[in-house]
Amino acid sequence: MLAYDPSGGRATLFDSDGALRRIVTLDGPDLPRQLHPVPDGRYVAPASGGLAFDGVAGLRRLEDKVLSLGSDGDGRDTVATLPGEEILFFEQGATPPTWGKRGHLAVRDQEVYVGSADSVEFRVLGIDGHLRMIVRVAGYDLTLTRAEVDSELFAWYPDSIELGAIGRGARDAQPNREHRPAYASLVVDRLGYTWLQRFEARHEAGSPTEWLVFDTSGRWLGSLQLPPRFEVFRIGEGWILGKRVDEFDVEHVQVLSLIRD
Repeated sequence: MLAYDPSGGRATLFDSDGALRRIVTLDGPDLPRQLHPVPDGRYVAPASGGLAFDGVAGLRRLEDKVLSLGSDGDGRDTVATLPGEEILFFEQGATPPTWGKRGHLAVRDQEVYVGSADSVEFRVLGIDGHLRMIVRVAGYDLTLTRAEVDSELFAWYPDSIELGAIGRGARDAQPNREHRPAYASLVVDRLGYTWLQRFEARHEAGSPTEWLVFDTSGRWLGSLQLPPRFEVFRIGEGWILGKRVDEFDVEHVQVLSLIRD
């Protein structure tokens, strides 16, 4: 078992009986947000550099590095770079934008799956960074209606909240989006199938989540829905492990049965 504290760059490893095996401390700039162990003892880790405000307002996007680290956290090699999280700069500061995109990473065995959510597309790389496959769904409609844009803006800045100068500045600086992010989560299951969760905006929360499923060759098998407010952790051959949040905001770890046809 691996427990990782990204604020301090400390990874704690336990054996199958829960006994402490060792602690690995990472240092240097751009500490990884996550650690994904691979069979040879190394780790694959996403890390983002800072983005300083240069005085020009507008929407910016961080650059994510996908790093390969040794078993002791040393020997950083860059496997890939991809667009990361979006940040909106305005006169009074910075804020996450509505309909914000971020980069996505999943690891299975010796393969790294990355995507930017600009379109329904992801890439499969080897641990050495060499491209193995590009998967995309051409023509998938991501168009936003004016009503969806307005509903999302109201969900972030409702009339019931008194906005100060900073809040008004953040609201007025929001870009006029024409397309939603393609997906909000990328998961690779134990059989090597890739699952993309369709992006759910804040005003859409509470509805079932839609997932697009691709087989190991990249063929799109179709879509299915999972229960509202259910966060996927892992997917096996016949189960989906995740967390459901009920109407009282109580968290429940649940296993859903999965029938593959």
